[in-house]
Amino acid sequence: MIVGTLDAHVRAYSADDGAERWAFTGSEWFWATPLVTGSIVYAADLDGRVYALDEATGAERWRSVLARGNVRAAPVLASGVLVIAEGDGTVFGLDPVTGAELWSVETAAGRLLASPLVLESGILFVTDSGALLRVQPTAGTLETLYTPK
Repeated sequence: MIVGTLDAHVRAYSADDGAERWAFTGSEWFWATPLVTGSIVYAADLDGRVYALDEATGAERWRSVLARGNVRAAPVLASGVLVIAEGDGTVFGLDPVTGAELWSVETAAGRLLASPLVLESGILFVTDSGALLRVQPTAGTLETLYTPK
């Protein structure tokens, strides 16, 4: 089990006995659920730092610093792109191997605090104002599907 904590750590625990396997220290709270895929853990903190960690040891593979921070939505991997949403409404596409920024797009529809949903048609986000947005992970394009009245 791998969890982000409010004391600026990502921690891995054994499913067998609950013993801590490793701990990684970030710069701020890890509010969003880390993404574990293959042998890599992707975690983003409230300072806007995104980390790629080795799943077995917790060793840092890379880190990327986003524009403003405040990541509360879980990172997702779609079409070979790591997608991170900042709370202010900016969505980033990162190279999952290097952490390099591939694209960014700003929304005007509200803050992004909830974790997204990955579908074949794109990644869906709901804003705090109730708008429904779709981001295409390969192109970094944003489309508003619904705006509340």
